Amino acid sequence: MKMSNRQLPPGLGGYLAFNPEDIKENPLGFYRRMWQEYGDLVRLPILPNYCVYIAVHPNYIEHILSTHQERYSKPDLFKKPMNMMAGESILTSEGDFWLKHRRLMQPAFHMKQLTNLAIAW
Repeated sequence: MKMSNRQLPPGLGGYLAFNPEDIKENPLGFYRRMWQEYGDLVRLPILPNYCVYIAVHPNYIEHILSTHQERYSKPDLFKKPMNMMAGESILTSEGDFWLKHRRLMQPAFHMKQLTNLAIAW
């Protein structure tokens, strides 16, 4: 996703492709640290002109995944390697294929299911 400089959220300096040690060793810890340091919307440059964004706030997530999902695409730089590792999935797909699988998964995320999971945990 390309954005002009005036719209960029805060984020990591440098490119992850050239310094991947942090994310390789502890990906969840890395994402958590980025969220704590930079806030609810974080820009992570991968290579020049290619960034990944971490959206944590529910309003951002709803905007990206539901309200305006047609505005956001997954670049081939992400999709091709992920498809090779994990096959085509909801993580890598878009359009009708993505929507069909999202609808299949949706019941697992209803409040009752999440409440049951929280109680069991």
